[in-house]
Amino acid sequence: MKTIKLQQTFFKSSRAHNFSGSPAFVSSVVERTIPGAIFCVKQSYVIRTDSGLYFVTGPVEEELYAFLQRCMTGEGRFTLFVTDTSWQQRLDAAPLRKIPRYAYSLDTAVYQALPRLHTAYPIQRIDAKTIMMSTEFPQVYYEEYWGSVSQFLAHGSGFCMMDEEQIVGEATAIFQSTTAAEVDIFTHPDYRGKGIAKQLAMAFIDHCLAQNITPHWDCDVRNTASIVLAEKIGFTARKPYAIYVRK
Repeated sequence: MKTIKLQQTFFKSSRAHNFSGSPAFVSSVVERTIPGAIFCVKQSYVIRTDSGLYFVTGPVEEELYAFLQRCMTGEGRFTLFVTDTSWQQRLDAAPLRKIPRYAYSLDTAVYQALPRLHTAYPIQRIDAKTIMMSTEFPQVYYEEYWGSVSQFLAHGSGFCMMDEEQIVGEATAIFQSTTAAEVDIFTHPDYRGKGIAKQLAMAFIDHCLAQNITPHWDCDVRNTASIVLAEKIGFTARKPYAIYVRK
């Protein structure tokens, strides 16, 4: 069998290469705010996080496809994000399950026109203490996606609502760089229906816009609750793409 030799590439910032339409974790890997690696063959790239997320872009290259085949048959998580139709056609024949998703873009004019209502409970930044209290986004969550809690606290951002000592909702950056951030949101079941997710999402977006960071909102096409909330707060122009996971 021919040995696959890929060039491993690094960029000084996420502006050093235009990965158009890429998920938020790509710029985080590029800037090394989360652990991962970038591999390339000619003008095609695979960006991988240590947590097992992959993104492929550029013309279909058989060497790169062979590399992905090796990854998809290995151990650990394998979730491949694909926006190029040529790569999707190539991967549709692979022994993988295809899951359709939407990627949204924020219409800032629509968002800025939304009324700012009094929050149901006080909003505060997520910190080491609230992470220790969290059941949805505990320490292991940040270790998986960020490498460590300290890495998140140094480079990420998030907000939570507290009802005394109870966390009732959180909106945290699953990935964040100097250019992009993807939000992950959860509301405690006992506190749903009060607009908590919307208020926390807006706090997260406000913070992103103040830092000149583009907020990302991606979800499964069947996640009706996420779709409704996204469109309610100004995320529009949804674009379909796919992820591939092991069957």
